[in-house]
Amino acid sequence: MPASVTDIDTYQLVLVRLAGDVTIEDLYEVDERLQKSEPSYDLFVLDAPDARIVASPKALRDFAGAELIFSPDSRRVIMANDEVMYGLSRMYSLSATPTEDAVKVCKTLEEAANILDIPLEEMQKLVQAA
Repeated sequence: MPASVTDIDTYQLVLVRLAGDVTIEDLYEVDERLQKSEPSYDLFVLDAPDARIVASPKALRDFAGAELIFSPDSRRVIMANDEVMYGLSRMYSLSATPTEDAVKVCKTLEEAANILDIPLEEMQKLVQAA
């Protein structure tokens, strides 16, 4: 599976890791698994260097319009490892949320750790374990 979902209770965090070719069906499967997560947790989506979204722009727009299950107080962070994934993530963040800041998109684990208020060393361990 090109996507994994891990609940990390210690930090009240749901970590989604994407790898390889990720289809729109894979994204909907992740969404289904997220429905079972604690809505008050923060969400961190991380793409591996080899991750590629394989979906049409219309399919991505439709997916971005789906209802988010996380609390409005939850922090949502997407870390993109290359310019294409960064651009797609930014477009998703703008389409998926009513306010510009609801989903943060960053390029480094350090940025993500700062946004989520988790020490960088701990974040590195969490990502390696997932």
